Amino acid sequence: MTARGMQYQGKSETEAQHMAAMSAKGKVQVQATLSAIKEMSGWTIYACMILAGLMLVVPWPKRDISKDTREWYVGY
Repeated sequence: MTARGMQYQGKSETEAQHMAAMSAKGKVQVQATLSAIKEMSGWTIYACMILAGLMLVVPWPKRDISKDTREWYVGY
């Protein structure tokens, strides 16, 4: 449809076909970009879920906050 529209505007058949091909290429490129972004965001969500599960499963050592008091520094 783009090629016919370009011909109505006075462009040659070759130029109209070239413009139609460029238009189709742009649409395909946009779809490919959106698909890649969708895939990357999906993998990011999976990675976040795995890391959140890891934080819950692994027994992390408790922090001794008694050494963070002023009395501990003075008494030391």
